[in-house]
Amino acid sequence: MLITIAYKGEFPDGNQAMAYRLNLYCKGLVAEGCRVNILMPRSGNPNNISGKSQNLTYRSIAANSLSSNYILRRLQLWFIDPFLLMLPLKKEAKENNTVWLIGFQGFWLLVYALYFKFSHIRIIIEQNENPYSMQSTSREIVFVRKIKQWLQRNITWYLIDGFVVISESLEYLVKKYASRKSSIIRVPILTDDYQISNSNHVSNFDSIRDIPFILHAGDISERKDGISKVIVAFHRAIQVIGKGKLKFYFTRKNALINDTKLYKKIIEDLGLVDEIFFTDYLSNEDLDFLLKNCLMTIVNKPLNSQNNYNFPTKLTNYLINKVPVIASETGEIPKYFTDKKNALIVKPNDINGIADAIIFLYQNPDKAKQIGNNGFLLAQNVFHYNKHSKKLYGFINKIILN
Repeated sequence: MLITIAYKGEFPDGNQAMAYRLNLYCKGLVAEGCRVNILMPRSGNPNNISGKSQNLTYRSIAANSLSSNYILRRLQLWFIDPFLLMLPLKKEAKENNTVWLIGFQGFWLLVYALYFKFSHIRIIIEQNENPYSMQSTSREIVFVRKIKQWLQRNITWYLIDGFVVISESLEYLVKKYASRKSSIIRVPILTDDYQISNSNHVSNFDSIRDIPFILHAGDISERKDGISKVIVAFHRAIQVIGKGKLKFYFTRKNALINDTKLYKKIIEDLGLVDEIFFTDYLSNEDLDFLLKNCLMTIVNKPLNSQNNYNFPTKLTNYLINKVPVIASETGEIPKYFTDKKNALIVKPNDINGIADAIIFLYQNPDKAKQIGNNGFLLAQNVFHYNKHSKKLYGFINKIILN
């Protein structure tokens, strides 16, 4: 069976969480005997615009380089590239009259849905968040975002034949707006096998391992991660642990302007300039080093219209590397995690609760190790991609045969 996927992103080497998830979808489907063909509007790596591995092929449609002119470059990325993808995607999808769209939303998702619906091609989409529930830029107009959300829920979703959702809440939301003929499958966060580090790689962070540290890997956002509360909790914890005995590393610098100003002010006011560090984008080897050497991580998800429907994909990287996790009881997290067994569970944005959890893991290394090991077992037994590949294959096959 051939499965044709259109992906708005970089594959197979993309840094986005979605690229990792897509890779695991493909591994599982190939293991089930499928052929998978991925088409992208444009590859982020001009030296890797196509490739093949076993029963998986991928290629970028746009072969020309991006214009140096800002306006023309934006026109290429927003309009020309996705437009040029339509015809080749239709041709590729003709074998089973089904296409799976991943990473698209808004205008182009609606255009594709209409185009393929009139072409009698069935459409599957991956829905891993409540659409347009989060401000994307500091200049975004809330009213416009609400219109986009209404259009996607009430028109685009109605045209879709199959939904792959990441959480139970999203499943209920999609059912409310999708056609009664649509099929829905829930696939939680996914993980791969444990990867042994490259012993020949000398990390840029090799010198920091002497002092225990907390790691936050990925983007930083006040709305998504309540970072200000985490920083204050960290400050309270080191009042007990002792200054200089625990550090905190964030692997991103970029955030909304107001968020960045807020974090800078809190860090300076609390005297944490020498305790908290923001790195730039890291190589896979350096990120792997930090994951394998950190003392713990904090996944704080405030209650809001985005997090209530999400399942943080970053959890998989922590779990598979046996990192003890402090997690808030938001969204899907309480359905899979048990306090003091495979994570420490706290209330969302609970500064005292997060601080107490930091202190507990710091002062109880044996218990922290046990929690990390149990998290690893959860990843292997529940979130490993091969636990969901047969179900996903059956779901897609059913849509193709309808």
